[in-house]
Amino acid sequence: MSDSQYHNLMRNSSGESSSSALQNVPSNSTLYRVNIGGVGEIQHSSQILDQVATLLHNETCSDVTLIVDGCRLPAHRLILGMRSSYFWAMLYTGMLESTQSEITLVDTNVQPFKILLKYIYTGRMQLHSMNFELIIEVLALVHKYGFVELESEIAEYLKASAALRLCLGKLI
Repeated sequence: MSDSQYHNLMRNSSGESSSSALQNVPSNSTLYRVNIGGVGEIQHSSQILDQVATLLHNETCSDVTLIVDGCRLPAHRLILGMRSSYFWAMLYTGMLESTQSEITLVDTNVQPFKILLKYIYTGRMQLHSMNFELIIEVLALVHKYGFVELESEIAEYLKASAALRLCLGKLI
């Protein structure tokens, strides 16, 4: 778009500039910054997250299969690596696993790992729907695979839950 086309587009019906942001901009400038009450700001992060979530368990698009307790879980190297420093090191720093299409995760139980894998793809985890033992297993995997922020949040949930149980125990 030429400068004159851009200026014509930005003028309202009276011929005045529709934004004071264009005032004092040199006519030869190729960079225009316009902020008109939120216009020009596009936010699709929730849609992107929803689209990434559809890749969970999608064999067609996966480039690695994780084997956990004999269960085959299709996954995506880039997503795993971007979400976890452990997986980044495993998949992108020349380790043996970086060239394998199937990777066996040892000392990992499938049920809590599926919960963690869902978190990796969705950014969501519903602790309130899990029993205490499962939360502890998930917490161990969260620690093992380097999800520091999530580890802290689960620990806070467990503290709050323990405090609530203690209070309820005193009432009964």
